[in-house]
Amino acid sequence: MKKNSIKEALLKELREYEAVTPMNEDERSALHMWVNKGNSVHDNPYEAVYEGGIPMDFLDAYRDVEEQEREFREMSPEEQARFIRKYCGEETVDDLKKEIDELEFKLMIYTRVLEEYDLLDQAKAEMLDAQQRSLEFCANMTEEVPF
Repeated sequence: MKKNSIKEALLKELREYEAVTPMNEDERSALHMWVNKGNSVHDNPYEAVYEGGIPMDFLDAYRDVEEQEREFREMSPEEQARFIRKYCGEETVDDLKKEIDELEFKLMIYTRVLEEYDLLDQAKAEMLDAQQRSLEFCANMTEEVPF
């Protein structure tokens, strides 16, 4: 396929995508730059994929990255440092203790809310059911998982 016909196909794809996909001006601008570099709206520079390994559309991946960057900017410097260490696989024992403390605090609050609304027994039954299904799944696995 010639260079011009490829570009025309990408621009046609872009117009069709824009017609059915809501987006703000920043997203539209980023998408246009991506397509102008010769890329499809259905690919992304992050190699992000949907479940099943299908490449994410540019806009979905872009939005995910924007959300992650926003969350990172809202973190305290200590939280940012912990996040970076975790991302790099360099967590410390103190990082792990802090994470356990945070999870225990959340567990305490969740338990209190479940008790307040008489849902604790239902939550326990759901957990037992999930554990049973997990055991059955593992028992029925006959092939090695590919990852």
